[in-house]
Amino acid sequence: MSATVMGSGPYTVAFQLAQTGAATYTLVSEANTLTPKRVERFEPSGLKAPSNGADYIIITHQAFMTAARRLADYRASQGLRTMVVDVAQLYDEFNDGIYHPMAIRNFLAYAYANWQPPAPTYVVLVGDGNWNFKNDGSYGQPPIYMPPNLAFVDPWQGEVDSANLLAAFVGDDILPDVVIARLPAATEDELNAIIDKTIAYEAQGWQPWRQYALFVADDVPDTAGDFVGFSEGVINDTQPPYVQPVRIYLNDFITTTPGGCQRNRPCPAINQAITQTLNITGALFFNFVGHASVQYWAGERLFTVQDVASLDNGDRLPILLSMTCLDGYWIHPSLRPSLVVELLRAQNKGIVAAFSPTGLGVATGHDVLQRAFYETFFAEGTWSLAQATLAAKLAIYASGANYDLINTFTIFGDPALRVPGTFGLDLSTPASLDRVAPGSTPVVNVTVTNTSTTTDTVTFTITPSLWSAQVTPVTATLAPSQSRQVTITLSVPITAPAETRAFTLTATSLGDRRLEVTTSLRVSVWGRLYLPIITAKP
Repeated sequence: MSATVMGSGPYTVAFQLAQTGAATYTLVSEANTLTPKRVERFEPSGLKAPSNGADYIIITHQAFMTAARRLADYRASQGLRTMVVDVAQLYDEFNDGIYHPMAIRNFLAYAYANWQPPAPTYVVLVGDGNWNFKNDGSYGQPPIYMPPNLAFVDPWQGEVDSANLLAAFVGDDILPDVVIARLPAATEDELNAIIDKTIAYEAQGWQPWRQYALFVADDVPDTAGDFVGFSEGVINDTQPPYVQPVRIYLNDFITTTPGGCQRNRPCPAINQAITQTLNITGALFFNFVGHASVQYWAGERLFTVQDVASLDNGDRLPILLSMTCLDGYWIHPSLRPSLVVELLRAQNKGIVAAFSPTGLGVATGHDVLQRAFYETFFAEGTWSLAQATLAAKLAIYASGANYDLINTFTIFGDPALRVPGTFGLDLSTPASLDRVAPGSTPVVNVTVTNTSTTTDTVTFTITPSLWSAQVTPVTATLAPSQSRQVTITLSVPITAPAETRAFTLTATSLGDRRLEVTTSLRVSVWGRLYLPIITAKP
C-alpha cells in the first residue's frame, strides 16, 4: 500500500492491512505519544443496587469523609435513612470517568428512580471549589474538592454555580426534585465547625432571642428598587405578632452632620449596630435587602467579611436570607471567601444556614422569594428550612418571571435543619368512662394549656371515628399560659356491644404544625340484657 506523508523531511512509511477503500491515517512519533498518568481497575461501588435507599445523601470528597459520616450519623439518630457517597465514585460510575458535576445529577436521577422508596429528600454537597477546573496556578491553586455546577443561568454574568440544576432531573422544568444544599468547607475543621453549629442549634430548643428578626436594608430607592419599602412590606405582611422586627436601615444612619455617615462612603456605625444586634439581642432570621458584592453589602460596605471577626453570637445563630446579589458567589478562585461562606464557616459564631444567591438578580424577584419563604414558615406553620426555600422557588416559578433566581439561590448549610419552634401545648388526661349505656351521649372535658410564651391557635380532632363524636370547640386561640376546656360529646349507638374502646384527642398547633399532643379516653359500654316476655295462658 502506498501512502503520502505530509510534513517536512524525507519519510518512508510501510504498513499493510486488509481494508479496502479510501482511508485517512495519522502518524505519530513515539516521542509525541501521550501516556495516561495512571490506569486503575474500576470496581463498582454498589450505588446502582436497587436495594439501596436513603432520605438524606451526603456527597463529599475523601478529605471530608470522617466529618461527613458524623453528620450522617446525627441525622440517622433522628430517623432518617442516610448515605455518604464519595464524589469520585460518581465520576466513574455515572459519568464514564469524566470529572464533571453532571455525574452528581446522573446519580441522583438514578437513585430517585431506582432505589427503594421513598425517594431521597435531602442532598448535601460537601467541599470547597472554584471555576478554575484546570487549576493552572494562575489563582494560587486553591483546591477543588467539590466542583461547582457552572451553568449559563445568570442573565447578566452568564455562567455561575447552580446546584439547583443538579437537583432538577424529573421532567423538563427547572424545579428541584430533591432539596439540595452546599457546605463549601475548605478543611475538615471548617466542616466540623458547621456541623457543631447545626447540632447545637437544634439542641437548644426554643430560646427567647428567637422572637426577634433582624431586617437590614440598603438606602434610598434607586433603579434597582425601594429596598426599605420591600423590607417594610415583608415585615407588615408576613411576620406574626410573636416576632419582633429589629430594623437597621442605612437611611437612618446617613447624615449631613460632619463626622457622620455619608452616602457612598463606608459607615462603621451601621456595621457596629448589626454586629451588636446579632451578639446581644440575637435573631431567628437575619434578612438583608439591597445591593451587594461577593464580600460585602451595599456600596457603603455596611457588612463585610471582615466584620465576621467581631461576632460573638455562638448561642444566637440566625438563618440568613440574602435578598441581594453575589454574596453567595463561593466559586471565585482568588476573591474568597464570599460573605455567606465566611459567616457559615466561622467557628461558634456567624450563621447556622443561609438562603443566598450565587449570581445577580432583581429586587422584585427577591421580594417574591422572601414573602413565600416567610408565609410558608409562619402562616403555614412548617418551621422547615427545606420547605420554606422550596416554596420560595415555587413562587418564582408561578410568577412567570425571574426564573434565574430558581437556579442561583442556594441553601448554604444543612437542608434538613430543624428550626426549634416557639410553641408548646399540654392536654390533661380525662377520667375513664365506665358503665356507659348504649344509646347514651356521655360528655368528657379535657383541659388544653398553651405552655409557651407565644399566642397560638390550636385545632382538635378525635380518632377513631367508629362512633359519632363532637369536639367543642374545633379550634381555639390561646394566649401564653392560657388554658381552656375542650368538651368531647360521644354518641354511643343503641346497638353498641358490651366492650371497652379507646379514643385519642389530638391538639395540633397552627403556629408549628409539627407540634401535636395527644391524650387518651377509655369508654366501657354496659351491655343490655334482653329477656323474653312470658305470658300465662288463662
